[in-house]
Amino acid sequence: MKMKSILNNSDMQIYSVASFCKAHGICRGHFYNLLSEGLAPKIIKLGRRTLISCEAAAEWRKQMEQRSEQSIKGTQK
Repeated sequence: MKMKSILNNSDMQIYSVASFCKAHGICRGHFYNLLSEGLAPKIIKLGRRTLISCEAAAEWRKQMEQRSEQSIKGTQK
């Protein structure tokens, strides 16, 4: 299966940075800030492309939810 067909599949298996950002409502600049802070999802480098698997995106969302919950709990004390 060609990468282009995977990226265009409605059952997204892998995200480009642009499609990840669009799907998660963040801008590219914020993604790269997260990356520099070690808070971005795990990435795959394929040549010059940066890709994010759907599993890495799901894991990242879970981590962000946990960080948010911890932050909320910390401010309620």
